[in-house]
Amino acid sequence: MTTAEFIDEIGVSFTGKILGEPINCGAGLSIENETDGGADDSYILISGDVTSKMYRDFIASLEATGRKKTFHREINGNIFVEFENGKNIIYTYYTAETQLARVIIDNASSPLSEMDDNADDVRGNTALMQFSLKYGKMLRYASCDCGMLYVLRLRDNSVIIIDGGEIEQSTEEACDEFMRRLEDLTQTQKGGKIRVSAYICTHNHDDHMDFFIKLLKREKDVLEVERVMFNFPSKTLIGYVQDADVSCTDLLRERIKKYAPNAKFLKLHTGQTVRFPDARLEVLTTHEDILPRSYRAADGQTYRSINETTTVFQIIFDDCSVMFLGDAEDANGEALLSLYGKNSMSCKYLQCAHHLINDDRNIYGNVKAEKLLVPQCRYIAMSTEKDNTRYLTSLFGAENMYFAGDCTYVFTVEDGKTSVDYFEPKGYLYDNSGY
Repeated sequence: MTTAEFIDEIGVSFTGKILGEPINCGAGLSIENETDGGADDSYILISGDVTSKMYRDFIASLEATGRKKTFHREINGNIFVEFENGKNIIYTYYTAETQLARVIIDNASSPLSEMDDNADDVRGNTALMQFSLKYGKMLRYASCDCGMLYVLRLRDNSVIIIDGGEIEQSTEEACDEFMRRLEDLTQTQKGGKIRVSAYICTHNHDDHMDFFIKLLKREKDVLEVERVMFNFPSKTLIGYVQDADVSCTDLLRERIKKYAPNAKFLKLHTGQTVRFPDARLEVLTTHEDILPRSYRAADGQTYRSINETTTVFQIIFDDCSVMFLGDAEDANGEALLSLYGKNSMSCKYLQCAHHLINDDRNIYGNVKAEKLLVPQCRYIAMSTEKDNTRYLTSLFGAENMYFAGDCTYVFTVEDGKTSVDYFEPKGYLYDNSGY
């Protein structure tokens, strides 16, 4: 898509100094290739030297085209707006500190107003689970030192599932235990239907997808997936697929379309909010914030690694919140600082980025958190990642660091008060059970 075609599509002139041609920022549930992308690709155009007044005038001109404004939010001088016209979504936002404006033609998403669950809140408690995957040395088709899998059970007994472990961790025994934990969390009899209000994936590395990919098929008669949310960059971007095999992305998309055909899809963009009866999802930053290219990318590439394409978000529930960093790197931290400033973010639970491998001091030094959830085991924490462990222990205290390799933790929160339950890990060396 050229700039002229992009401007013609949105129907109004962009403002400021346009920085290059539109960039393909990824498909939704369509299968992509590295040359043509996918059938529901989205495109982003970025402009600099934009003042707040210039941006508000641009928003007014978009609204004057007859599009319906379906979302508007302002925070820290930043402005986030969504329009829809029955054909596609126009999502646009302004970052005050950098004076950058971004406009996205989103051809994959449902409007935010349709993603909200506006059912009445019900009294009760909310539970956050850090599921215990098996961690060890990286031995292909035996064990691995990564993976993360979280669940938030809402008061209405539906669940939000975040990410998933690598194939080596997705043994039959581990899947059985995960389903037992879901049944216990939701008070559902074995084989009974479990509502998955949303599946959210931080980025498309296989250690954050494989477990859920397997569950989609294995538990197709049990898991009722209502929403799917992620923002994966386009395979057409140079350097994106060179550092890892992302074929698992195709399998995830295929399984969603086959086993959750009625699920609504949302391509996550910075500044969005999605409401549930007793919780609210806030998208803090996506890979679109470091486009047109990461300052850490090698020559001719867009990102330093797939980890930089992580979507960072928080879920606020029952007078507290949990922030998911996925595998965020310092480029993601810089985006957070540009958007929200220093020492302005806080949460009760913070997921430790990249399995303790990154120190991400520009994040940890500016996010106030009480508890650190670590998708890693103590052996790796105390050996290969001992320096990062020492740093994080100095910030949080050993008593406030919860390692997924120890056990499955379930934090139950009611009226701001928390209780913790512990469950033994299940499943170790890979059992060759596949997807």
